[in-house]
Amino acid sequence: MKNLLLAIGTFFLFQTSYSQTIYSLVFSYTEDNTIGQGCYIDYKNTKSEVQAISQALGQNLIERHFTSDFNKTNLDNVINNLGVNPDDIIFLYISTHGARSSQGDNNQFPQIVVPSSNTQVMVSSYNYIYSKIKNLNARLTITLIDACNGYANITPKEVTIYGKTYSKKTSNTLTNFQKSNYLKLFKNYKGNLLVSSSEPGKYSISTSAGSIFTNCFFQALHYYTDMEDQTNIKYINWTNLLNRAKQYTLNETQRVSSQDRDFQPYYPVWENGLSRSVSSTSISNTTREVPSSLKLLHTCRALSAQEMRERDTDNDHLLKYWISGRQEDLNRIEKVIYYLHHTFSDPIHQNTDSESNYLETFTVWGQFWLRAKIIFKDGQEIELNRYTSFTN
Repeated sequence: MKNLLLAIGTFFLFQTSYSQTIYSLVFSYTEDNTIGQGCYIDYKNTKSEVQAISQALGQNLIERHFTSDFNKTNLDNVINNLGVNPDDIIFLYISTHGARSSQGDNNQFPQIVVPSSNTQVMVSSYNYIYSKIKNLNARLTITLIDACNGYANITPKEVTIYGKTYSKKTSNTLTNFQKSNYLKLFKNYKGNLLVSSSEPGKYSISTSAGSIFTNCFFQALHYYTDMEDQTNIKYINWTNLLNRAKQYTLNETQRVSSQDRDFQPYYPVWENGLSRSVSSTSISNTTREVPSSLKLLHTCRALSAQEMRERDTDNDHLLKYWISGRQEDLNRIEKVIYYLHHTFSDPIHQNTDSESNYLETFTVWGQFWLRAKIIFKDGQEIELNRYTSFTN
């Protein structure tokens, strides 16, 4: 009998020690005079959303939330001291100021402002934050950064435009359909995702109703978790969610820019390292996973004076870019839409030349972020980004 009790006690100890956990980590710069109000709304919304995820998955929830006490010491302590197990989820959200160090920075993610004692410090959202989170080796990490991504010589201005609110989820209102859809996104995936609110060179806008990207991301999440039509649930995946959040953000920032010309429309950028953690056939017999082998590549070389004369151009570099990947993945592509820098006379190109791997060639005078939207024959889409550095 004593041995049996010991065995039962050991079983429950094991279950408690290794139960699946969601870590909700929220850092919002609510003490700032310009964005503090929006950051506080971001904090409340994110807290509510992660609580809904926790209830849908039936996992323990550990919250580490910082508003007025958001500082570098607390940020470091939380990230460095998480007791993460291999099947845990980390949902990290940061809402603060941000900037870029220079126009030649090859990292598309911003430096972010973190309060420290009586001053502020700038840390890399990618190298300082995201790299540490990835190294914790949780099953799934979702990192959202809502911060400006403009160049350091741009002075942020206060935003007085009133943003649109959205319908928040509360953990006691989830239907069985919603719970099932949350599982498709948070239980059936593994890996790491980093999303930043705006592309290089752009502001991110905080309003009285919260930050625009943050609201748009959660709107996109609701679009898929609210689905009840069995013919549409096969489209519930992270690629579609991110693209929808991107379109929502672009639409809303276009509305804002029509009211205040100091702001340009923007869209989020991301590094998506997520993959299915279960076989696709157990999720849907009709859904195929978006191929991960596809890459947007480029080469760039200087043109000689003679070449510039022959081409009748003042541009001094020759740029080539194309899509690379396994042949079976390339065969799934219907077309590629390239988005060049807005200073091009024709910045949007649709390419269906599969034999050349969707190759395009241009003369250019400067470096820029190139975006490629890949549209597959089954209707799925992904987006790839690449900085067209002269040094390749």
